[in-house]
Amino acid sequence: MIAIHCTFKGRVQGMGFRCTVKSRADSLGVLGWVRNESNGTVEMVFQGDEDKVTELLEYCKNSISRVERVIRESHPIDASLDRFSIRY
Repeated sequence: MIAIHCTFKGRVQGMGFRCTVKSRADSLGVLGWVRNESNGTVEMVFQGDEDKVTELLEYCKNSISRVERVIRESHPIDASLDRFSIRY
């Protein structure tokens, strides 16, 4: 199991990006969360099997939004996560 923290920059707000990511994460069994930031970026934490997390990350990079840059960092495993959620 791995966990990553990502910040997506570009045209990633106002296009259904968070809902699309949540739906895909649910179908892959990836845990974590997604939220819009006031600076126009979208922040996410993905946690799960490495291949599923990698698949979700690649999906996000090629989704309906216009991702210009992704900042990816390792993140500690969070045992309290039990689903993928949209945070407000």
